[in-house]
Amino acid sequence: MLSKIERATIANRALAKLGARRAREAKRPATQGQVYPNPTGFDGVDPIGRKYRARICFADALTGKFCRITLGTFDSAESAGYAYCVAHIRAWGSASRYTLERFEP
Repeated sequence: MLSKIERATIANRALAKLGARRAREAKRPATQGQVYPNPTGFDGVDPIGRKYRARICFADALTGKFCRITLGTFDSAESAGYAYCVAHIRAWGSASRYTLERFEP
């Protein structure tokens, strides 16, 4: 379980990356119709060796092009999942399908 300080640190880091830097890591749209199982159990989280990477994808509001922002690498899948949830809520606001209740103690 993540402590309150860890959650705040992860949230601040994810929000800083989402708001300040919208670097395009991929310019092609996501593959349509192909669904792959997620081994971590968290959306937006990929295993990289012994660490986990959190990334969020959306269409850029100004150009309409597909953007993928890496929110960071984390030691646990839960931390990466928390960063993704915070970024998703920040990007979509009340329309977000996520809540942070899953990560509350």
